[in-house]
Amino acid sequence: MSYMKKPRRVELLDEVRGLCILLMVAYHAAYDIVYLFEVDIPAFHWPILSVAQPLVAGTFIFISGIACRYSRSNLKRGFIALGLGLAISLVTFVFMPGQMIWFGILHFLGTAMILFALLRPTLDRFSVFGGTAVCALLFLLLFRLPSGYIGIPYLAELALPAAMYRFQWLAPLGLGGSGADYFPLIPWLFCFLAGSFVGRSFVSGDMPEGFYRPHVPFLSKVGRHTIIIYLLHQPVVYGVLWIIFRLIRG
Repeated sequence: MSYMKKPRRVELLDEVRGLCILLMVAYHAAYDIVYLFEVDIPAFHWPILSVAQPLVAGTFIFISGIACRYSRSNLKRGFIALGLGLAISLVTFVFMPGQMIWFGILHFLGTAMILFALLRPTLDRFSVFGGTAVCALLFLLLFRLPSGYIGIPYLAELALPAAMYRFQWLAPLGLGGSGADYFPLIPWLFCFLAGSFVGRSFVSGDMPEGFYRPHVPFLSKVGRHTIIIYLLHQPVVYGVLWIIFRLIRG
């Protein structure tokens, strides 16, 4: 009887994912301070954040795409993540209707995992390089769709009709959504799928040896519990900030 060799765990991916989730927590904490507690943080408005925020989120999503190659059941994981996302939507609708999360990172990841599971036989027909290149191109051309444009960002763009963005139910597609936690399928699905193509090289052990060795154990541990941290961080952060500002403001 032959056994399939278990893929080696890629410690570097856990560490980068851990760093990303910690940066995400810090960003959401700053967002709460500025928009919920109405305290201005000058650094929060620095132009570099408009680049750093999607870069960190994109890295996290790309790694999630790689990780789907290690999962035994992306369909099951996808429905769990989507269910958790819908629960967050319900909670924010009840307690924070003005900040309701329509299609956040968990909604996106859950849907992306489900789509990957369904499309995997077709996706696997493409080479790693070819699939990654196509996804990268589509991500680039559609990156600004949620803002009303398609094309090469800020260089050669076509403005889309405002009528396309009137319906909130189209938010999952990149039309009609907004907020600090908004990750529509377009363009982010192509970032996820690009990771899924690259993930084939990770699973086969073709990446440099340094990728598989631990470097920062703390970040690695954090990176293995990103879903739990994401679910708990907002109520914990909000609760701590509420107590702090309650004491400060009397």
